[in-house]
Amino acid sequence: MLSPSPSRVTVESLDRFRANLQSLVAEKAKTLPSFRYCDLRIEVREEKGAVAENGSEKGSSEDYAFDFGVRVIAGGRTSSSGYYGKVLGTTDLSRLEDVVWEGIRQAHGRARASARQKSQMRGRYGTLGSSLTPSDLAPVVVHQDTVPANFTVDPRQVPLADTIAMAVDGCKEMQGQGSNIVYSACSASTFLLRELFLSSDGADIDQSFAQTEGFAIAICSGEHGNYELYDFTGHQRGWEILTEGYSNGPIILPNFMDFCRTLGADAVEVASAPPLKPPEKEVTVVTNPHFNTL
Repeated sequence: MLSPSPSRVTVESLDRFRANLQSLVAEKAKTLPSFRYCDLRIEVREEKGAVAENGSEKGSSEDYAFDFGVRVIAGGRTSSSGYYGKVLGTTDLSRLEDVVWEGIRQAHGRARASARQKSQMRGRYGTLGSSLTPSDLAPVVVHQDTVPANFTVDPRQVPLADTIAMAVDGCKEMQGQGSNIVYSACSASTFLLRELFLSSDGADIDQSFAQTEGFAIAICSGEHGNYELYDFTGHQRGWEILTEGYSNGPIILPNFMDFCRTLGADAVEVASAPPLKPPEKEVTVVTNPHFNTL
């Protein structure tokens, strides 16, 4: 007889475990020997996206990510940190508290082992050993808060077919800017991420954000050789970033079709431009600030 399939992992899955996970970190973890501090970071991301090349679909996917990480500080006068992390799946939902507790125990064991080694080195190397200090954290204000995601179109509600169409149409917009575009590719993706941060000091922070991104590349042939131009667009918002664009103060993002159209036109223009002859003296060069970086 087949066993029932495990529950699907969603950002709402964390609601079931938030209180019990906080209890593990803030109460049960404190029963471990030489315990000083513990924090837990656990997240779920639901995402989807597509890639197109030369106006045809290349691939698409709809998936999730589910993982956690633990830090424990333990030991005597020379306390130390221990860490543990794990990528999770649907089968871990039904036993999440046990999985996290095992991670806390692993991190605690590593912290104590590190603290023992640190203490031995301090005694063995004298002056040099005195540079090994306890793993003390700076005091901070403890917060309990929920930070919601900011979006108009929920990434989870976007049909996968829409991401495919966005990538395919973006390619076609680029190719339409010139017959000398010999290769074009686009990708479009969107996700919703939820993160919990829980600490033995009492911190309980639930933060979510959406993120949507687009990528485009065009390769053009020209009289003086081939020219490649690529760029990214995106923001911590929903699918509306690609369908409508975004404008807020210094952040001005066109919709994805305009973005691809402009990139294709720029690539065609630069590919047909003659090489710049270097001047004989120093000159001021004016560049597009969008492409400036350190």
